[in-house]
Amino acid sequence: MPEITCQDCEILFADYLDQALEPGQKSSVEQHVQSCVACDQLLRDCSSALGVLAHFRETAAPMAPLALVNQILRATTDKPAQAPVSLVKNLAGNWFKTLQESGTWLWQPRVVMGLAMSALSLVMVVRFWDAAENNAYRAWNRTMKHYENLALVYDVQNQLDQWTDVNPGDRKQ
Repeated sequence: MPEITCQDCEILFADYLDQALEPGQKSSVEQHVQSCVACDQLLRDCSSALGVLAHFRETAAPMAPLALVNQILRATTDKPAQAPVSLVKNLAGNWFKTLQESGTWLWQPRVVMGLAMSALSLVMVVRFWDAAENNAYRAWNRTMKHYENLALVYDVQNQLDQWTDVNPGDRKQ
């Protein structure tokens, strides 16, 4: 097998320390480490770091106090299961508390501003609708008043009144 470079050797160090290299690769790494002082030092540092980690894993694993473990077990297993409360029942029972607890998104400035703008828009639509409806009634009333005051209509109405005052016998049937 050809000689390997320092970069190739560094890549193979993890497999070498885990003893996962093939025999040819293992001998190439060992030959390179014997001839290269930097790689030899790096391999020793990695090996000692793994030793420290293995020792720490075995001896320094933090243990929770037994009293704490018992309290956690008691608190999580002795409580009766709570049935979920329906949203409608919760809102009907205490809507303000529910709004405070679960409706924190409602008090965000963008939501409040959106709701305020929606309310303002509705008020404006109602106000303009009312004004438009009022203007339509006023226009109708002005038209009827003008129509009833026309001289032509007055003359036609007089003629119709005269014809109805004529004796019933004079009319052609």
